[in-house]
Amino acid sequence: MRIVAITVLGLFLLLNLAGALVDSHTEVERELVTSAELDPARLAELTGDLARWPEWAPAFQEGAGYELEIQPGERTAGENGSVTLVFDGQHAILLMIAAFDPAGSIVVEARMGAVGDDLIGGEGFKAWDRIEWEPAPDGGTRLRWSRSGQELDLFLQRLWDRFVVVPSIREQLDLGLAQLAEAAAAPAQEAEAAREERASPSDAASEGSSSWAGSSDSSTDDSR
Repeated sequence: MRIVAITVLGLFLLLNLAGALVDSHTEVERELVTSAELDPARLAELTGDLARWPEWAPAFQEGAGYELEIQPGERTAGENGSVTLVFDGQHAILLMIAAFDPAGSIVVEARMGAVGDDLIGGEGFKAWDRIEWEPAPDGGTRLRWSRSGQELDLFLQRLWDRFVVVPSIREQLDLGLAQLAEAAAAPAQEAEAAREERASPSDAASEGSSSWAGSSDSSTDDSR
């Protein structure tokens, strides 16, 4: 018994030591360069109104294993627009537009917690998403999506974040960029059809309730 206890204690101390060497702040950035010159006005429409995010953002698309309820705020577009995503009636994510430049960028603050937490009042784990778009040097459009989270105090939590959460976020941001490019390039009728299809639980895909995911043509990421 003593050997087992010493082994468990040693493993715990080792994991905490490893966690202490991991940066407490994490940022993931992904990039997609499309050959098409996407209309900046359409990109602004799709990103600047959270009511349009179900057309392309994986977090708004119901996946296997949970039920999703989307609760719009008093307003969903422009700065201070908001929606709340509720998963299985237990977990919630409040999304608020912190800054919006129709010419090429949007910043969204996310607050994640349990249903019943005062997310509007500031409770919950906080993360920030920044999406940018601009003409690519060789033609086409460059889309970039970065996510950063608040600092993690617990060493074990840092390890979980680095080796479990970050890879999932990396995939989810890639998928979001690919779907955003597709939605921005599609004619209005095709975009509406895609929106209805993605709203169907049977066809939607999501990697989890607190991150967004996928694959891209060109991507970079940095965890620090």
